[in-house]
Amino acid sequence: MRRMLAVLMLGLALGGCGYHLAGHGGKITVLPEGTQAIIVRTSGADAAVLAQAMITMMQAGSDYTVLRAGDPKAQGVNAVELDIENVSSQFVPSAYDSNGYAIQYRLSLSGSVRLMKGDTMLWNGGAITASTDIYVQGSGGAGSLQASLSQDRAKRQLRQQWARQAWEALQSGF
Repeated sequence: MRRMLAVLMLGLALGGCGYHLAGHGGKITVLPEGTQAIIVRTSGADAAVLAQAMITMMQAGSDYTVLRAGDPKAQGVNAVELDIENVSSQFVPSAYDSNGYAIQYRLSLSGSVRLMKGDTMLWNGGAITASTDIYVQGSGGAGSLQASLSQDRAKRQLRQQWARQAWEALQSGF
């Protein structure tokens, strides 16, 4: 009985001081009062693809207007900028069969996010990485073709995973 009471008190104390799990913070607390829009800025083609996944995710789960940088609707709106930068992807063999052919690849997608208001950084989410393993069968050309097709499918899934991780980090303010 005492143990259950102690656990209950600890849970109430953590909740009372603002502790929450990543992605479960509800409203985005790092935004200044009166913010109407979030403008997503990118640098590079890979970042632009991630930005689209991020915009889709944010539009579904946010009360704010989410726009791409350069959108005319952003003129005159009290907005903050979400920067997606340093995006890179890697596709490297991670396991081989007895003949030396790659049978498993590791696909990783990483990038950093930060929230700005003019020249002031409001939040730095740092580097976010999403990765998965791709298994292939066959050797030589057949294995390479299968790896290529699997890579395209996995990239789409990783973009969604990365956007979800970035959105959860932004929501929680971590």
